Amino acid sequence: MTKRSTKVLVDRDRLMNANRKEVGDSMVAIFDRIQGWAREKQLLAMASAFVLLADTSGIPAQDIFAASKNVMYDPMTSTGLAPQFQAMRFHLNTDVLVKD
Repeated sequence: MTKRSTKVLVDRDRLMNANRKEVGDSMVAIFDRIQGWAREKQLLAMASAFVLLADTSGIPAQDIFAASKNVMYDPMTSTGLAPQFQAMRFHLNTDVLVKD
């Protein structure tokens, strides 16, 4: 992978304190777009996008992963996930990543 000489500036405070509803709504839009694709294509496209976003932003992938886990976390639920993320997990398991 070729590295850029400059990095895109990302406000780490906004990253770590992102609005859960806005993140959830954006996630739903992304999954809606890729829903009809083959499972392998979905997984690789999403993983590739994550790697490129992390690399271009200059923020370590582990930090972005931690921030995403934090925004999804809700200690008041039995699963530890906020309701919109629980709903997407259910949708993935029943409609998106189902076996052929």
